[in-house]
Amino acid sequence: MRGTDIIVLSALAFVAIAGLSALSRIPLAYGLLALGGFWVATLIFLKLSRAFRTQRIAEPAGQTDFLSGTRFAAMLTDALPQAIAVLDRDGRVLHANPMAQSLVGIDLPGRPLSVYVRDSGITDRLATALAGYTPEPLMVHREVPTESYISLLFSAVTPADDGSGRMIVLVVMNDVTELVLGGQRRADFLANASHELKTPLASMLGYIETLRGHARDDPEAQQRFLAIMEQQAQRMQRLINDLLSLRRIEQSEHIAPTETADLDLSIRAAIESVAPLAEARNVKLKYKKKKRAIAPGHQDETIQLCLNLIENATKLSPDGSTVHITLSAFDQWKPGIPFADGRLPDSAMTREINPAPTSPLPIYTITISDTGPGFSREHLPRIGERFYRVAGDLSSKEKGTGLGLAIVKHIARRHRAGLYVRSEPGTGTEFCIIYTKSSDVSEPPQMSDANIASTSG
Repeated sequence: MRGTDIIVLSALAFVAIAGLSALSRIPLAYGLLALGGFWVATLIFLKLSRAFRTQRIAEPAGQTDFLSGTRFAAMLTDALPQAIAVLDRDGRVLHANPMAQSLVGIDLPGRPLSVYVRDSGITDRLATALAGYTPEPLMVHREVPTESYISLLFSAVTPADDGSGRMIVLVVMNDVTELVLGGQRRADFLANASHELKTPLASMLGYIETLRGHARDDPEAQQRFLAIMEQQAQRMQRLINDLLSLRRIEQSEHIAPTETADLDLSIRAAIESVAPLAEARNVKLKYKKKKRAIAPGHQDETIQLCLNLIENATKLSPDGSTVHITLSAFDQWKPGIPFADGRLPDSAMTREINPAPTSPLPIYTITISDTGPGFSREHLPRIGERFYRVAGDLSSKEKGTGLGLAIVKHIARRHRAGLYVRSEPGTGTEFCIIYTKSSDVSEPPQMSDANIASTSG
């Protein structure tokens, strides 16, 4: 209803009220009062009607802005089963869906994507996107916390269409670690296996040929050659088992364990397994525990980690020496903790193989110390490398496959555990593994020290 309509109706109502007042002898003032009330009510109704109509018109427009702007992109990416981030023209993260936050650790919008994914190719891809073209995919190699490969797919720039004039770029991120490393591991596996198996196979073939020829009628030589062949066969068996173990661990290295492991149980199981070797070499295994320790990890893999380190320390220790194993707990991380329970001097050469966890939770350390020949400076950087052997004074039977410390390194990476080594030539070597406390396990009261000694002869 328009204003002119109200004036015409009011005039007609005034004439009608005046006529009724004259015929019925009702005072004209009452009629005018009724007319005024009708007018006020009509104005209020018109105002409310206009406001309601404006609100109804505004709501769809507001929804259109929401659904076509940056917030619509955020809502859409949150619903998609892929890691997606929304960037502005400067490469800053406007929004990242939960999968993107988990994949690359985006924790605060407004920072450049390069803060979370460090690669110089991001700038080039972003420039191509801003020019209106779809960039080539970018493969990013990350080494922290574990080695991984992430594929980044950039869209061409598009306006946000929310009235702000903002331009946005969508980035789809995919974890392709298993695809990339799987191919590399298969190639490495074949190359390493063929190289390491070539020597014992050639040796066995030579002895078989000798047994068929010159030693055919020599029982003493036959027994000697058969014993050597058995050693070579056992070496190949150990090599194959270690290769399979290493490949299995590497395949799941980028996935942190969801269960918990008892570190004390792992150490005791490892000591029990190494006890016959220690007895044969006249080496004592001394274990000191300061506190019960439950940490995130896979129990069998934790046992394997401790077993490899304790077995290596036993093989490298001289006759009559002692291998010290210590399990300790600390309230927080601080410099010096890796070897707080160590026995070597502070001047010993130290190497960080895996970085220590930075969690504020209590930290557990497993320190394994031997009194063997130690590592020289040139060997220390290569500890944990596949098939790298430094025990030149050991027999071929005791040298192992060269995969033990590589397995230790990859188990520690999978468990997000720190791994340190320090060594002093002529004095000994110490390894330290650093675990964080499991957040869902309460600690019992402080326990008394425990000592386990495996003593030969």
